[in-house]
Amino acid sequence: MIKEHNAQIPSNELTMYLYWDKLDPIYEWECIRNDRIAKGQGLGNSFVDEVCKVNLP
Repeated sequence: MIKEHNAQIPSNELTMYLYWDKLDPIYEWECIRNDRIAKGQGLGNSFVDEVCKVNLP
């Protein structure tokens, strides 16, 4: 939301989200889902895209 919509998020929430990101990595199904969303809406999650292209087949 910060990147795509310029949302303002309190620093303690941002810290929580970054920690959560480390605890719950992106799995193959999320890459497939994100691709489907991008095809339907024209915009997927750029953070998911980045991880999928680097870490998953």
